[in-house]
Amino acid sequence: MKKLKSQPFKVYLGIELLFIPKAEPERNGLVEWVNGLWSKTFWAVQRFRSVPHVQRRSPAFVRWYTYHYTPFRQRPDTPAQAQRRVTRRRLTTQEIRSIPDRLPLTGGRIHFMRRVDAQGDVSVLHETWHVDKRLAGHYVLATILMPERRLRIYHRRTSGHPVRLVRTYRYHFTESVVPVRPEFKRPYRRRKLCTML
Repeated sequence: MKKLKSQPFKVYLGIELLFIPKAEPERNGLVEWVNGLWSKTFWAVQRFRSVPHVQRRSPAFVRWYTYHYTPFRQRPDTPAQAQRRVTRRRLTTQEIRSIPDRLPLTGGRIHFMRRVDAQGDVSVLHETWHVDKRLAGHYVLATILMPERRLRIYHRRTSGHPVRLVRTYRYHFTESVVPVRPEFKRPYRRRKLCTML
């Protein structure tokens, strides 16, 4: 199978990426929740002699979590049972062969959750973009719309407020953008945007 860098490959397949704020792992709640569960039910209750010892014992935690743990009381399924209800689309052999070795820039949207600094700016891909000084300390969602070559910045003050478009910028790059191939197009889904602290 072709070796592809993960992020461009996902965009090529029509997957929208969402990057959490830098140095804020707690924003990735599910991962951090599982890390906490691992720490409490595995790390804290056993003694390990070495890193290889931890590596040998880790599959036991993964098996327990996957096949025995029920994370939500309202739906008492294990992760394995819940996963069986998810429809997964697998690439056909022909689709895999048709993917170019050098991936082009592909149409779609890429999202960045960012905290507005004291000057009213955010950083996206090593560039600074002005949002609004009045939003200093708030979080915004910056979305690059590849085909339109635009950067749109959205804010939502609270869950009771509507999402508001704060700024739109032209987003310059020299490469051409190819549309997402029809077989990889996904239905448009509006994100449940929450930019609150």
